[in-house]
Amino acid sequence: MGLNRGKRSLVLDLKQAAAADVFVHSMRPQKIERLGFGHQAVCARGFFRRATHTSKGEILFADQPVRFGDSGAANARLQPRLGEHSIEILREAGISEAAIEALLASGAIAQPERKAQAAE
Repeated sequence: MGLNRGKRSLVLDLKQAAAADVFVHSMRPQKIERLGFGHQAVCARGFFRRATHTSKGEILFADQPVRFGDSGAANARLQPRLGEHSIEILREAGISEAAIEALLASGAIAQPERKAQAAE
C-alpha cells in the first residue's frame, strides 16, 4: 500500500511483550484478548482504579495511562464536576462578590451544591 510511504513507523511484537507503558490499538477485541491485553489483563495490571465520587458514589475509572518506572503516580483527586470551581476561579480573577451573585442568579454559572439544593 502507498498510504504509509515515507512515514516512520515502529513495530512491536506484542506476543513477546512482558509489559507495556503505553498501548494504543485499533484491533478487534478478540485479537486483543489473544495477545494478552484484554479487559482482565489490564485490570490485573492496575489500569483501573476505584474511588468515591461526591455525587455518583463508588466509581471505577481509568488511572494514569502512562507510568514511568516505579514512580507510583496517581490522580490525587477526581475530575471536577461541572461548575465545581467556577466561583473560586472568578474570585481569583478579581470578580466582585456582587457580580458573582448576579451570575449565579442569572444562571450563567452554577455550583453543584446549589443545583442539588434547588432540586430538593
